[in-house]
Amino acid sequence: MSNDFSHIGNAALKELEANHKPHHKKLWSKTSGVVVGNITHSPRTTWDQEKDPEDDHSKWLPTDLANLLAKTEVACDFASLSPPDNDFKIMIEDALKVVAQRSKDTDKKIIVRFLFGNVISAPVNCEAVITSFTEGLPTDSKLEIWVGAWRNGMCWNHAKIVAVDGKEVYTGGHNLWTEVYLKEDPIHDTSIHLTGDVAVQAHLFMNEQWKFIRKEQSTLKGWFVSKIPDGIPLPSVTRVTISEWPKKSKTYAPLIMQESEQIVIEDAVPIISLGRYGNIVDDARSSDDAFIAMFDAAQRSIKLLLQDLGPVNMVIAGKKIVYKSWPKDYLKAFSRAMFERGVDVEIVLSNIGSGEHRGNYSNGWSCEEVAAEIIKTMKEQFPEASIDQLKTKVKENLRVCFLRNKSGNEWASGNKVGLHSKVFIVDEVCTYVGSQNLYLFDLAEWGVAIDDEKKTSEIMESLWNPMWNASYLDGCDCDEDKVIEILDVDRDRCGKISEKELVRLDADIDLKELRKTDFYYS
Repeated sequence: MSNDFSHIGNAALKELEANHKPHHKKLWSKTSGVVVGNITHSPRTTWDQEKDPEDDHSKWLPTDLANLLAKTEVACDFASLSPPDNDFKIMIEDALKVVAQRSKDTDKKIIVRFLFGNVISAPVNCEAVITSFTEGLPTDSKLEIWVGAWRNGMCWNHAKIVAVDGKEVYTGGHNLWTEVYLKEDPIHDTSIHLTGDVAVQAHLFMNEQWKFIRKEQSTLKGWFVSKIPDGIPLPSVTRVTISEWPKKSKTYAPLIMQESEQIVIEDAVPIISLGRYGNIVDDARSSDDAFIAMFDAAQRSIKLLLQDLGPVNMVIAGKKIVYKSWPKDYLKAFSRAMFERGVDVEIVLSNIGSGEHRGNYSNGWSCEEVAAEIIKTMKEQFPEASIDQLKTKVKENLRVCFLRNKSGNEWASGNKVGLHSKVFIVDEVCTYVGSQNLYLFDLAEWGVAIDDEKKTSEIMESLWNPMWNASYLDGCDCDEDKVIEILDVDRDRCGKISEKELVRLDADIDLKELRKTDFYYS
């Protein structure tokens, strides 16, 4: 394995070592690993085939996740936004049967920790989940299963992780939803499978979330809330729920992989694990600052494959809502890169209105509005720049478009093509894949920066290049004249809503309608 990090990786590490040392080997680590196969993107083949994918086109996705879980010999962390449904659930339950039988045959304890987000007014019914997971499992095995969920205000788990024995980890943007990923008009998404020491870092990241659950349940309020059935919504700002199998007298999930030795694998590449805890731990947003450092180190290009860059923007209960604001720190970094160093910034976004029938996968901003917000920060940072100079930067260095398949930005049904990926590539040497959106939403997130030119080149060849060739049509989604024309529009203040107001929305809105929106789940 090469220990040499690129200028992009070193910039991130310099920032992390200077300002985030307390969270070393919790939120971030200088580590390594091997990419299994190539980057995982679903659905496959849409860049070179005009025909829509057939039903169950991506059945390999829950199969891969379940097969990884089924390998568990010591401990597994399985984290997502919400519990698995339908095909995902069936395959995960089958995998647990394999693990339970292994524990029985070897007479060795195996620990599996499932963790989800307790979204407001839609708490995870951990007892119901664990009852379904354990139906038919041998009671004389030594398998121990925990199912937990938490929230703290507008913060909850959003990381997607399957980590096994400190040896393998699967992470990225994919949730565990059958209709969204396996059926008609699927939402595009991206994840990655790795082996090596990076898997240990995923377990250590998860430990802190389990510590938060333990801390909250140890309080008098936590004890009281724990006596209320999981499925009942509560107005409480903080809520943790947890269930275990087999039943024990005290429900505290064990911490795992704390004493693991570094796993060195031949042909491993340099990786930086990057995470954040949101508001459950002080100053625990390491990945945010690392991203900015990476963008500020760019010399040639920044390529982004994202659901959106603008804030949540929709009408709820008849009121137009903009939650939080534009990610100014990221946009300023893009502007500095373009203005000072001539870096090309290329951005692919989800189509407005995509996935409306199963959850909105766009925050509703046009490509021109996104470009205008970037150039607005350029104007603020470089007031000497003329309008002509700003327009030149839009034309020469900034390219923003909506995602397209070979057949265009609509499926055969007329529904817009949607995107849920959280991927960016800097200078074609370093690739981030994870759960963290760049629009602002203070959640617990985790991902990896693969700091290797050869592996990044393979990722570009298999994903970025065919996707970009299908999606970017010069001048189609973003006209430089329009960008300059709308430069001074204030997109932050209209309908702004606070976190406190959102937490208390329960009594004022139709929650069934809200739960259909990606705003609700982020």
